[in-house]
Amino acid sequence: MGLIIEKLHNRLKSIIFELSPKYKDIRERRDFFVRAPFRAAGNLLKKLSIKEDEYHNIVETCRKKPREYYVYGIIDEIIKAGSSAMRWEEFLKTTDSPDNAINTHEGRLINEAVIDEQNMWIRKLSEILVDEIIFSKYNNEHFYLGYLTAIALDNNLAIQKDINEFYNSRNDSLQQSINRDLEILSAIQAKTKCKPLPHLEIIISKSSIPYPGKVFLSFRRRLLKAFEIVSDNERLALNVTYGIGYGRWSRSLHGKVYGPMTIKRANTIDSLLNHMAIIGFNILHRAHELLGLDPSGINKQISNYLRYTSNAPELIKLHKKDYEVGDLAVTNDGLGQIVKFTTSKYGYKAYKIEYLSRLDLRKIRQDWFPAIDIKRIAKRKDTKLFWKKNLEKSELGKQVWVKIKDVSDDKCFEMLKSFLTDLANVNILKHILKSNRP
Repeated sequence: MGLIIEKLHNRLKSIIFELSPKYKDIRERRDFFVRAPFRAAGNLLKKLSIKEDEYHNIVETCRKKPREYYVYGIIDEIIKAGSSAMRWEEFLKTTDSPDNAINTHEGRLINEAVIDEQNMWIRKLSEILVDEIIFSKYNNEHFYLGYLTAIALDNNLAIQKDINEFYNSRNDSLQQSINRDLEILSAIQAKTKCKPLPHLEIIISKSSIPYPGKVFLSFRRRLLKAFEIVSDNERLALNVTYGIGYGRWSRSLHGKVYGPMTIKRANTIDSLLNHMAIIGFNILHRAHELLGLDPSGINKQISNYLRYTSNAPELIKLHKKDYEVGDLAVTNDGLGQIVKFTTSKYGYKAYKIEYLSRLDLRKIRQDWFPAIDIKRIAKRKDTKLFWKKNLEKSELGKQVWVKIKDVSDDKCFEMLKSFLTDLANVNILKHILKSNRP
């Protein structure tokens, strides 16, 4: 898992360089990713007809302009996240030696505190992005009103439960609000003929009142729903799976004590800052589409990149690498042969490797790996081509090739397996593994 996360940081870093090619200095590039979401959010805010005083009039504005009200709230979150990013930027500017800082107790805790806050914001923004993606399939004012009403219902149910549990009573005024919310949601379900509504767990009615916290689908289920129509840019921004993305970010919100964070690089804070900006860019791109607005200024720059020049499709392909049974491959800790593969409904592939040699001393001879965690070094069906390509690089190799070129394909393959295994067993292959790390 840690290796996949490290790779995703590297993949996102390549996107970061593409989005800000003119910034060669790390501080200039950081400044771009701190301020660009601010600027883009501000540009979109100017295009909304809702003003600040209307946003505070929740009931009236939600009823008249639910889609715009929803987007206004999204912009609020991006700007709040951006204000936090400015503090992180100041922290990075005043940290003289981050490499040394994470190696002391005080330095580690300070870094972890910042990373906890970053993970919190990335988690919040990922929730917004996922809900936006679902709205792209249900982009109707009724669904936005249903969504906002469901939030109010969930809050009111929670307050009523709290009053009942801790004070052994019930608030009638609050119950009237709950009944009103139930009526609105029932009417929307009937009008749209969508039961339950896209983001919700159950069909809402006065005879079917959900428990507090159970009004909405769990985030995992909303994520899986979004993944049916997600773009490659969004999939990468969400870190490809639930566990690698949202699940990992969520750990920073809980009080479970289980050792220090794994901080392998001093620039983790920088990477997370940039990652948050990438999620923000995807959110704003979707918001323009939901509103039917053409982006302008920096928003257009971001949208054009996401639509036309992003390398996200190529990066997502690393999770879908097409190898064959019998091929030889390296993992991060050994050499093996592919004996089986599987493909998930999301198109991600995993391969079962039978080890020929392994750096890890555990006695597991076969194991499954996500496609991104292995790299093929020789195709089973192209063994002779592999020999020819590598042997013809030297005069001695050419002489060897002359002697084996007429050997059967099966014999050539067994020779290759034996050769690479011998290299691994005398610890020479580990240097190849490092240079060919998938």
